[in-house]
Amino acid sequence: MIDISKYVSKNKDKKILTYVYYKKEDWYGVAVATDTFRLGEVKIQNENIVKILKDGLYSPRSWKEITKILNKKNSGTLLDLDKIMDIVKREMAVQPECESYPDYKRIIPPENELVSFDTTLDVNADYFIDFVKDIGNNDDFNIIPWNKIKQNKQTIIYMDSVTTLLVMSMKR
Repeated sequence: MIDISKYVSKNKDKKILTYVYYKKEDWYGVAVATDTFRLGEVKIQNENIVKILKDGLYSPRSWKEITKILNKKNSGTLLDLDKIMDIVKREMAVQPECESYPDYKRIIPPENELVSFDTTLDVNADYFIDFVKDIGNNDDFNIIPWNKIKQNKQTIIYMDSVTTLLVMSMKR
């Protein structure tokens, strides 16, 4: 699973974006982080982990710890579950009453609006390099499946069954 903690905003003006947001949906959980120019979303499909994680905000540091546990071979042992429960108890942030996490799904373009990656789009080079590295790190062999990278007029997007990564275009 990709560590999306680096996708949180460093800008404290919109404090809620400095956290990873987690929410249960149906039988799985979804974690998302965005800094408004890029977005990372991962699905948690381990039933036991989904039961432990609470809806709300997690600091980037605590989400990085959770990701390391989930990325271990044979993760999901009782020890792993205890470690995650400890992180939830110790590190989970309280969501500010006046602020709710943005409806990020609105900016993920529908599949029928995406085309193969073949035209010019201006994006921040560092963000794009992180985007490509994260896609490669999502595979045991560090392979980038270019056929899963699509774009529309404003975004470059990668989607598989558990991960959505998005980089927005930037004006000069």
